Amino acid sequence: MKKVFVLIIVMNIFTLKINSQWLQFNGTLPNNAFIAGQDNDLKDLFIARGYYRNGLHLGKFRRGDSFALIPWGGEEIRINAFEIYTGTGTWVPVVRDLPNNSISGGFQENLTFFISRGTQGGRNHPGKATILNSRPTAWIPYGGREHIMSSFEVLTNAVNNTTQRLIAKGYYTIRNVNSRKYLAIPGGDSNEKHPIQYDDADQIDILWGYSERQIFNAQTCNAIRAKVDNNVWHEINQYAEESHPWEIIPINRGNVKIRSIENNKIIGVERSSKNNGAKVIFYDDALNPPSNCIWTINSVNLQSMEIVINTGIDDLRGGNTASVEYSTGTHIINSGEWRGNSENRKVININPFGSNYSIKVKHDGSPRNGHPFDTYDNWDMNRIQVFIRTSNRKSFKVLDSQGVRFSGSLREKIFNFSKSFASSPCFLPG
Repeated sequence: MKKVFVLIIVMNIFTLKINSQWLQFNGTLPNNAFIAGQDNDLKDLFIARGYYRNGLHLGKFRRGDSFALIPWGGEEIRINAFEIYTGTGTWVPVVRDLPNNSISGGFQENLTFFISRGTQGGRNHPGKATILNSRPTAWIPYGGREHIMSSFEVLTNAVNNTTQRLIAKGYYTIRNVNSRKYLAIPGGDSNEKHPIQYDDADQIDILWGYSERQIFNAQTCNAIRAKVDNNVWHEINQYAEESHPWEIIPINRGNVKIRSIENNKIIGVERSSKNNGAKVIFYDDALNPPSNCIWTINSVNLQSMEIVINTGIDDLRGGNTASVEYSTGTHIINSGEWRGNSENRKVININPFGSNYSIKVKHDGSPRNGHPFDTYDNWDMNRIQVFIRTSNRKSFKVLDSQGVRFSGSLREKIFNFSKSFASSPCFLPG
């Protein structure tokens, strides 16, 4: 009896957990209802289910209606008693079979139905799916009919592994397939509200970072996010882990669509424009989106650090060394004398980057061997700049600081990278 009693308790807990994702519709749409698409009049569509003819069938609910629609027997059936899905999930295209982590929500006889959606009338409509005759099949209610589909998406309870591999932490360029132009922020202006498309003008504003499913501009350090309108917003200080998550979803031939998890819409170039400066906005998601909503993403590596030092009146004497310490070790940056009032550059190949947000500059001003009259050397380092170079010839300026006079009492100095890089995701160590 004890074993039976324990089993009943476990089953009841499991049932409660599943049912907690579904709420009975009582005239008011739950605040956490999961948006699954849009109708032709742009009203949001939600996942619904209800009992009909000895089965529990998945369908859709349109914002503002008092009924749900389910597919059954070739028709679009209206039901007045139904539940709304309030869980979460990730849409995954079905290829040959249903993913193991597909979310179920209905049944009929010996069939289990999974939450699905398919494109009808150019927009996504939720419905039900299962394996029928060894093939994944979906039934979508639309236009008064039940549409049987073999090309559709299912909702899964985990992030798509393919998506995870495509967007590892790092930097990328994002190029539109239709226009061949890049996602950018106009002039790298941190106050600019909307991203645009633009040619590669050798500017850092076409470079985008990705971390914790956030997409942020490498020039401004600001994240892009969804808002209630069709605009993609680029907002100051809006980076926070998982606050504005995105999915990068593979389509074909290395191309992807970029979908906001906040509103389940994808980004595309407004009016399919091929002009510089055209705004990037949201469109309804689709299995096969138009080319203005398709992008190619190419990884950009951080390859080297360029150090630029301006020497003042008191030069760096030949035979003495200047060096920098970084997490990857100590690097000598001069190969001889640096004359007074000169600008000197040194490129250090550092790949992968370390985790430090500062460098230490050291000056060895010791008397030179073979020069008995030498004293300890002083050196005026008036200014130091540090740039991080990328594999596509872009650069970040991470340090621009007034220098220091090295003398007998001061032989090393730590310089911290700018706060925008040290406190935000803009500088991502490898």
